[in-house]
Amino acid sequence: MFSEKNISALIFFPFTAMVVLSPIPFGSIFPWSTTLISTLTAILLLGWVAQASFHHAQPAISLRKTWPLLLAPSLVVAWISFQIAPWTPESLHHPLWKSAETILGEKLDSRITLDAHESATALMRILTYCGIFWLALQYGRQHENARRLVLGIAVAGTVCPSSKFLGQLIV
Repeated sequence: MFSEKNISALIFFPFTAMVVLSPIPFGSIFPWSTTLISTLTAILLLGWVAQASFHHAQPAISLRKTWPLLLAPSLVVAWISFQIAPWTPESLHHPLWKSAETILGEKLDSRITLDAHESATALMRILTYCGIFWLALQYGRQHENARRLVLGIAVAGTVCPSSKFLGQLIV
């Protein structure tokens, strides 16, 4: 069977690679990059939960100590979710929904937000950032993991701009 250290490495190394390589797709204009990183973060979080559940391990830093850090993002997540929800009182819905219903002559699923897709995308990004923070908090408590993560970010921060600069010199 896998030891807890091996399972931890199966989560930590892909997490490090994702953090180090994420500026490359984030520099693109295509929405697949955000979705890819969100999906990878969700998979890694599920792996962390499975590892913690399987080994009956406590988080490196418990929720009791981190709840003040999680309070503000939780309020933002709740507020965005409330704005996306179609069951909110119609008096709170954006007035352009009523105008669109009048012009189109049909009932629309109105919401507080005018663009539910963009609001959902913002929600996905915030949850991704929170997931990355949580994984970094849990795995960064071990000295060796923190050193590897910082080293990976430093190397990527040096190599990526250097290769771009050298590429412009050559061309």
